Amino acid sequence: MQKFSLPARLMTKSSIKRVGFVVKPHQPEALKTVCAVVQWLSERGIALLGGPEIERERIEHETGCAVEALDPEKLVAMDLMLVLGGDG
Repeated sequence: MQKFSLPARLMTKSSIKRVGFVVKPHQPEALKTVCAVVQWLSERGIALLGGPEIERERIEHETGCAVEALDPEKLVAMDLMLVLGGDG
């Protein structure tokens, strides 16, 4: 699993509590990244949440990481949105 590290100045308490994400379908590396991000964020008390279109069961099956799916109207409450597995 990838390890993420940030400069010390960025490791202070943050107002970011809910991070939404979108994963490009059929991108194995993107799925692995989701798992690493889930772990990194949860260690900091931040929730990673996906929209209803995410392949939650596939992510959980292939990575072992549980991901919460939200209704579209709840995604507007995200503090930050990540897009994983794009074309570059």
